[in-house]
Amino acid sequence: AGARSPYRVSQWLWSIASKCNVLRGRNLAKLILWPTGGVSFEAAIQHMESSPISTDPKRGSSEALVFGQLVQASPSTTGKSEMLKIAGMAPQFVSPSEIWGKLIASHSLALTFDDTGRPKRPLLVLATVRLVRTTGGRVLFVVQNLAPQIITDHFIPVDSSYESLCANYLVASGRVFTKPLRYDSADEMFPDFVLFDTPQPTHCEVWGLTSPEYRARKEEKRRLCQEKAIPLWEWDAAAGEEMPPLPTSTNSKAAEQR
Repeated sequence: AGARSPYRVSQWLWSIASKCNVLRGRNLAKLILWPTGGVSFEAAIQHMESSPISTDPKRGSSEALVFGQLVQASPSTTGKSEMLKIAGMAPQFVSPSEIWGKLIASHSLALTFDDTGRPKRPLLVLATVRLVRTTGGRVLFVVQNLAPQIITDHFIPVDSSYESLCANYLVASGRVFTKPLRYDSADEMFPDFVLFDTPQPTHCEVWGLTSPEYRARKEEKRRLCQEKAIPLWEWDAAAGEEMPPLPTSTNSKAAEQR
């Protein structure tokens, strides 16, 4: 995980998307504007016009998908929109205030920014963007919708700041692990992480909430681990506990880093 980079992550996701067909058989990878190798203003326009997911001839606009790391969000000079910057792309993306406000309300955990407009947590986004040519000849890239995913500095997707701390610690410790994701995990237990450098796979759980529903799910996960004889490493972060030591690794390099 430590060797990941924006370019490598984009390549890996492109390879997955290239196996998917959507919108009556169209290849998903070809419908997305990827930040590989740097995207010029002209290249972005060409993609939007040649690979749209929808078009509106009357309005002279087309919509396309854009993927990348959101690195900046700041109000426009008029205050009527938010200007978004995606790493590796020359164009600035515009989100009208009404749309941006709804996105902030829907993704309040992910879409938080410091005073300079930089995300408080690293973010990957998949956005629906409309290419609009104004009567004055300007070309605008207008964000219609956006799905954010919080990641670590090593581009590992996480659901909370506690998970981010745990993932960074696993990477720093040289551990061999995966982070199950909701869309591709068939495991009913759905652990936060799974260690693979232990005598048998070890489930790692970061308990970050205290609601009754969450506590019930916590006890269910514990019960399933016990029934299936799956080793369980737990960190009750919500209770203020310090992160406990990790299970001993069978990986000699990881053991040396302890």
